[in-house]
Amino acid sequence: MRKKRTPFVIAALIVMTTLIGMRIWWVNATRIETPEQTFSMNEEVKLNGAFIDDISEDTKDYSLTVKSAQIMSANEYLKRYSRDGVTSVEGGDVPNTRVVLEVEFKNSGKKDGGGFNCVSAWVIGKPNKNTFYRTDSELWEHRETKLAGTMYVGVGIKGGTTYTTYLPFYILDDSPEFFKPNPATGSEYAVIKEKEFYYLLATKPQRMVVDIHV
Repeated sequence: MRKKRTPFVIAALIVMTTLIGMRIWWVNATRIETPEQTFSMNEEVKLNGAFIDDISEDTKDYSLTVKSAQIMSANEYLKRYSRDGVTSVEGGDVPNTRVVLEVEFKNSGKKDGGGFNCVSAWVIGKPNKNTFYRTDSELWEHRETKLAGTMYVGVGIKGGTTYTTYLPFYILDDSPEFFKPNPATGSEYAVIKEKEFYYLLATKPQRMVVDIHV
């Protein structure tokens, strides 16, 4: 024989439901929305202290401009931009495996130091924003030879100067080809089919993205 719920139990359930509803409302009402700024290619982006991972990145006097974007193979990148004599890597002839951004960095301050964490910056495919690209540091080191073998995270330049580099990005993929070479292509990197992207420069105190197209 089932026992009837007492008024006390029913009242307790009502109170609990009300409290849960109030908690959900409070979380939604007090949620801090991170503002987002979107910039165009060839538009100077003043970082003004905005950062990707940690405030210690110190981007106070830094700005950058994305001059151009291209899609190419790893070997095309090396033949155009390598400074150490390396012009090919295994599987590097597979076309369209890297998005390459020509980026001009500027330090408008009077002091050296600070910098932009280009290693942690993301490129994100449009329009669904579900394809993510990471900096190909290994390939980039053939361009920026002074960084090879060091524990670097980004670009830091002298005060009052500008510097242009070519940043390669690859698809961050969980397919088997990402962990071992694809037998059909000999490359462990996925072929890029998108033509429009976002370049995520900062997440705090506001998101800053550059609208990229090739």
